[in-house]
Amino acid sequence: MYLVFMTSLTVFIMPKNINNLRKKSFIFTIWHGRLLGVFFVKFFFKKMYLLVSNSRDANVVNDLCKIGGASVVRGSSKKDGVLALKKMVDMLKVEDSIFGITPDGPIGPRMRLSLGAVQLSKISKKPILVVGFSAKNALYLKNWDRFMVPMPFTKIYIYIEEVSFSMGENIEEYREKIETKMNKTMWKYDRLLGVEKIFPDIFDKKGNYYKKDE
Repeated sequence: MYLVFMTSLTVFIMPKNINNLRKKSFIFTIWHGRLLGVFFVKFFFKKMYLLVSNSRDANVVNDLCKIGGASVVRGSSKKDGVLALKKMVDMLKVEDSIFGITPDGPIGPRMRLSLGAVQLSKISKKPILVVGFSAKNALYLKNWDRFMVPMPFTKIYIYIEEVSFSMGENIEEYREKIETKMNKTMWKYDRLLGVEKIFPDIFDKKGNYYKKDE
């Protein structure tokens, strides 16, 4: 990833209050398929933690995160989820610490946001920022999340946007708002780079249809 960073044109789209955010703690979400984007985001923040599942497949992700300079907390919503949540809440009490969650990991459904990040935000009283990562030239693995590996000498967009909780909004409405923001922002920058649109899974884990995404 260092070679990609050094040889590519990287455009960072950041919130206007990015300097203030660097002094505070918050939660960020990034789709599992764009996880390599954390390598670029790490340049802006000192203390970055990432939730990685306990599955054997996640060991590779765990190693990549450590190479990229991010600390890892192992756990998931299915296994050791309560312990992982407690660790995250404690870590977010430290100023200038940020905690990343891949809300569709570790096994999908692709680009569908689970409640973990929203629950963490509610308990810790910390804001959620969505992080996106788009590259003009990249390899896309033929797995469940279409994992993206950017190529050197390309153009890259890294974007961060805050999604605020509105007065009177319930958890499900907030969850849906974050999911929509993540997808529409990714499609926007993918489109600018001429990248083929990747859609969310149309079935949930129980085999039920999601509503159609435009």
